[in-house]
Amino acid sequence: MKYLIKKYRILLAILILPYIFIIVICTYKTDKEITMVGNISEVQKLIKLDTDNVQEGSFNSVYVYTTEHTTILQNYIAPYIMGNDVSDISQGYVHLTDAQTRQMGVIQKNQSIEASLIKAYTYAHELDDSINITYEFKGYIIRYITALVDKVQLGDIIEEVDGVSYLDGNDALKNAINNSNIGSILKIRRNSNLLEVTWDENHYKQVSLYEKYSINYQLSTPAITINKASTVGPSAGLLQTLSIFNQLTDYDYTKGLKIAGTGTIDVNGNVGKIGGIKQKIIAAYQNNVDIFLCPSSNYEDALKAYNTLKNKNRMKLIEVSTFESAIGALCQ
Repeated sequence: MKYLIKKYRILLAILILPYIFIIVICTYKTDKEITMVGNISEVQKLIKLDTDNVQEGSFNSVYVYTTEHTTILQNYIAPYIMGNDVSDISQGYVHLTDAQTRQMGVIQKNQSIEASLIKAYTYAHELDDSINITYEFKGYIIRYITALVDKVQLGDIIEEVDGVSYLDGNDALKNAINNSNIGSILKIRRNSNLLEVTWDENHYKQVSLYEKYSINYQLSTPAITINKASTVGPSAGLLQTLSIFNQLTDYDYTKGLKIAGTGTIDVNGNVGKIGGIKQKIIAAYQNNVDIFLCPSSNYEDALKAYNTLKNKNRMKLIEVSTFESAIGALCQ
């Protein structure tokens, strides 16, 4: 009898263990993330100006798909799918909830739209003084926090630091933030409420900031309409700026071509680094893009991905570092 019980225990274990193994690899979450090839999105569907200027081609942002805290099985399968990359989640991002990650992306998207509008309108104003944008600097918005920070939240706007206000100007407030220390007094706008926060050892510089502007869309000339964004993050900044500028001018910089690319933008027109460049190159190629604009800081990795394409010459890869350099490249 004992022999039979022992025999069936072993048999039962043999039958059950594979199922336990499958459950573990399918459900156990890791601190890994998978970046996958995404798609392109025409910018003019997001940002539309009240103009009659004709655009024969299109400006398109490129986005990727990212899945965080992936399972063991996902991490194993992902590298066998074209364009997928498995990597460790940034230690800062590990502490964020899914809701916070989404909110952070929305803040970044909104800031990129603000910067794109300001840069495109001010640049176009130099060519045509009837083009104007009405905006105000409002402070620095908190777009990233760590788990240590509890007195400030994502979306809070720093209006004053140690007596230096946003009314003193962008540079003055930026210097005050950079020179702040433990014990510094911050005044923060949270929705309609003004709060006072004291930096301590658990808060000091545990945040990341963006310039925050308030733009009056209707008082700007031409008027601006912003539709609901389907993507988040700041990486569409360059292509947004080009699309806006193209709508403001009689000259069509698309020349009938499908133009895509990536890169953050600031109000001075500097193009910044982004993530997922390999996946964006592949996504653009799969969507028959004619020209891909790439930030200088991403160009080396972009070129590696570009050189793996079977018929790469049908899509031109152009390195840019500023909005002006992108405009110059499109004029050639």
